[in-house]
Amino acid sequence: DGADNGKSFHCGHNNSKSVCNTEVCPVDLASSALVSVVSAATIHLVFALAAARGLTLSQHDIATAFLYGVLPAHQRVYLVCPQGVSIPGDHVLEALRGIYGLKQNSRLFNEHLKKIFLALGYKQSLSDPCLFWKGTNGTFCVLAVVVDDILHAAATPALATAFATDLARTYTVTNLGFPRLMVGIKVTATADSITLCQQHYVQSLLERFGQSGSTPCECPATPSGCLALASTGDSPPLDVSTHPYLSLVGS
Repeated sequence: DGADNGKSFHCGHNNSKSVCNTEVCPVDLASSALVSVVSAATIHLVFALAAARGLTLSQHDIATAFLYGVLPAHQRVYLVCPQGVSIPGDHVLEALRGIYGLKQNSRLFNEHLKKIFLALGYKQSLSDPCLFWKGTNGTFCVLAVVVDDILHAAATPALATAFATDLARTYTVTNLGFPRLMVGIKVTATADSITLCQQHYVQSLLERFGQSGSTPCECPATPSGCLALASTGDSPPLDVSTHPYLSLVGS
């Protein structure tokens, strides 16, 4: 059964009698797993365009996004037979579509989404591959892809509705309406402005790292302090379980 008729795997003969139940790919998965990530500047650009041109903003969440990508022929993935499913002893299961747990899932979905947008007449930005646009003036639309969320801005409410309809023809989509919260950014709109605030995100970081009760200050370090490299044996290294410095900086 092919991927185009809704099946995600097929059953075939195992002529070699040697079944591999892990990923078998003749290419480097590290390179095939790379996926574009939308930049903060692109998100800000879409909101700025919406405010300047009075565009209709909407947010769309694609359910089970990683199940839509189609595995290329050179990346064959065999599956362990699920419990309750029986196949002949000389057959194996081969995945035809992406399944959760594969390293290349994000890229597969990104490529699938790109094909859909191009078919709808959108053009991909050369500056940010997660940004798409089409039309001019009264037909202008622009969108940014954030993993499985889509931020869309259209010249008219009718165009926004048409985009949601087109998207639902391929994906199971939840239309969230105006984007109140996007990648940790709280969005507030008035008749003539759009305000972006990350207080919600900062508060979530404080709670996550046990600092919600801390007192704010301009500079948490001693301004006149002198830092020096510690010599061996001066003090034990910090326990990363209680001082997750790298995790906090990376967040």
